[in-house]
Amino acid sequence: MRLADRKIVYDRPLKVGIGQVGGPYRVTVDPDRCVWCYTCVHECTHNLSYQGLRNGVFEGRDIFLDNKKRRLPEGATKGEYLRQELRIADRDCCNCKRCVAMCPTNAIMVDKNPNWHEIGTPDHGATTIFQNLLRSEGKLMTNSMMEYSHPPDYEDFHIDASIILNPPRDNRNEFAGQLNDCYLGKHPQRRIRVNTPVFDSHMSYGSNSHEAFLARLMASVELGRPFFVGEGYIHPDFASAFGNCILQFGTGGFGPWVDLDQFLGISMKYGQDAKKGKGGKLPAPKNDWEIALIRCIEPYRDVNSPNPQHLQYSIEELRMRIASLRAALGPNKLVGADIYGKIWNVDHIVVALARAGFDYITLRGGGGGTGAASITDLQNRGLSSLYIGKIAHDALKREGLRESVSLIGEGAFLNPKMAMLGLMVGYDFIGTGTRHLIPLGCTMCRRCHTGQCAWGITGRPYGHRIDPEEGCRRIVNMMGSWKRGMEGLAAGLGFTTHEDVVGSREFRYHGTNPMLYEAFGKEPF
Repeated sequence: MRLADRKIVYDRPLKVGIGQVGGPYRVTVDPDRCVWCYTCVHECTHNLSYQGLRNGVFEGRDIFLDNKKRRLPEGATKGEYLRQELRIADRDCCNCKRCVAMCPTNAIMVDKNPNWHEIGTPDHGATTIFQNLLRSEGKLMTNSMMEYSHPPDYEDFHIDASIILNPPRDNRNEFAGQLNDCYLGKHPQRRIRVNTPVFDSHMSYGSNSHEAFLARLMASVELGRPFFVGEGYIHPDFASAFGNCILQFGTGGFGPWVDLDQFLGISMKYGQDAKKGKGGKLPAPKNDWEIALIRCIEPYRDVNSPNPQHLQYSIEELRMRIASLRAALGPNKLVGADIYGKIWNVDHIVVALARAGFDYITLRGGGGGTGAASITDLQNRGLSSLYIGKIAHDALKREGLRESVSLIGEGAFLNPKMAMLGLMVGYDFIGTGTRHLIPLGCTMCRRCHTGQCAWGITGRPYGHRIDPEEGCRRIVNMMGSWKRGMEGLAAGLGFTTHEDVVGSREFRYHGTNPMLYEAFGKEPF
C-alpha cells in the first residue's frame, strides 16, 4: 500500500447563522511540522457537539483508494493507496492547551477566533450572542468555575507605613511574620494546630479524578493542615488518611455515613457556592458506578441536592444538630458550618452559629467557583469575600464571641497578597480551590462539569494522566511560596504571630469599590 497524500481538514459544521464561524478558539496545525503521529487525537477529550464520537476536537481518518486513486466505500480496510486526513472541529475547543503541550513537534497553535470575538456591541457582544445561539439549539446552559470580565478590584491597596513600629526584619531567619503557629477551633479540647493559614477548599471526590484527589490529599497531609473532602463521602482507598480529613454533610446527605469517629471532623453545608441558595449538582457524565456506590445513589443520572432550606428550618435546631454530631463523632472532633452564599445578613447568621457551638465557620463570597452551575448564577456572584469577612469578624467581636469560633474565608483569593488581606480583614484562615488545581495542569477552560477534562483533573476516565506524587510536590511548593509571600508582608508590617495579623486592617484601600472601602478605608484602626 502506497501513501497517496496527507491533508489537514478544518471541519466547521454548518450551523444556524453566525454559528458557522466556529467556536471562540481557532486551532491550526502547521502541515510542515506535523509528523502525523496522532498524539493530538489521543490527548484531546473535548467533544460537546458530537458526544457519540470517541474523539475530541481532532480526528484522524484513514481513507483507502483503489489503483486509480478513487475512494473505496466507507468501511474499507485496505486498498492500493492510503490518504490520511487530520480533521479539526474546533468549535468544541476550550483552550485547555493539552494538545499544544503534548505535540512532539510544536505544530499546533490555539488562539482566539477573531470571527467569534469581534461581533456585536460592547454591551451585547460575542458571549451574549453565542450563549443565546446555544440556547436556541436546546443546550443546557451549565458552566464551571468563574469567568471574570475584569480582575477583582483590589489592586488599589496600599500598606500604611506609618504603623510600622519596628524596622523590617528578615522573616526567613527571624521570628517576625512567622505564620506557622495557627489553630483551627478555639476550644482547648478540640482545636488543632495547623502549619499554614491557607487551606485547600472543599471539592468532592465526584468532582475530581481519583489521582487529582489523592495529590491534593497528600499535599494537605505534608503541609500539616486538615483536608476538606467536599460533599459525598470519600473513597475507601484513602482510609489511612481519614484522621486528616474533614467530611462535608450537604443537603443531599449522600454517602454511607459510617465510622465517623475515624475522621478529624465534619462540616455542615448551608447554601451552595455559586448556586444562589439552590442545591448542588453532579452532572450525569461524572456520576459513574464508583461514585454512585460511594454516594449510595443511582449511577449515570444527574444528582441534585435539595435546596438548603430543607436541611435547617430554624436557628433553634442548630444546638440539637451540634449535640447529635458530637454524639456521633466524639467530644474531641471539630464541627464546622459552611455558609456558601452571598448574604447581606451574614452578621446575624455567624452570631447564631457561634452561639450554637460550631468550632469554625466558612464564609464563601462572590468570587467562589463551583464545578457545575447555571451560567446565570455564575454571572451574578454576589458580595466581596473581604467585605463579608469584615462584617462577620466585627459582629462576633461585638457579641463577645470572636474567641469561641474560627473563621475561614473563601472566594477569589488569587494570590498571597489577597490571602493576607483576608487574614487582616478578620478571617483566621483562607481557603482556595482552583489555585490547588493549577499545579495539576488546570488551565481554567471551564469544562469541569462535562467530565471531559483533558488533563485528568475533573475528567475521571483520564485521571491516569496525573502523577499524584508529582502533583503533591508541586502543590506543596506552591503553598510554600504563598506562605513566604504572606510572611514577608506580615514582617514588613511588624506583625509577630498569626494572631497579630487576624483582624488588623493596616492596609488602606483607595479604589472605587464601596464594599472594600467599608472594609479597609473608612474606619480607623
